[in-house]
Amino acid sequence: MSRDLDDTLSGDLDDTLSGDLDDTLTRDLDGTLTRDLDDTMSRDLGDTLFGDLDDTLTRDLDDTLSGDLYDTPET
Repeated sequence: MSRDLDDTLSGDLDDTLSGDLDDTLTRDLDGTLTRDLDDTMSRDLGDTLFGDLDDTLTRDLDDTLSGDLYDTPET
């Protein structure tokens, strides 16, 4: 759980903030700063946090608890 959670936060979250946010600010600095900044933050940040983080936690944690935890005491 620790390894997957760290990978998701460090990798995906950093890429979204550094890449998309910086590009939007630099390119559209003239008049579209507010609109583009809001769109980028809401869409990309939300997808990364809720999509990848939830999938990683739910899938890996369930596999560990259901499989390993319950199989071990019986053996």
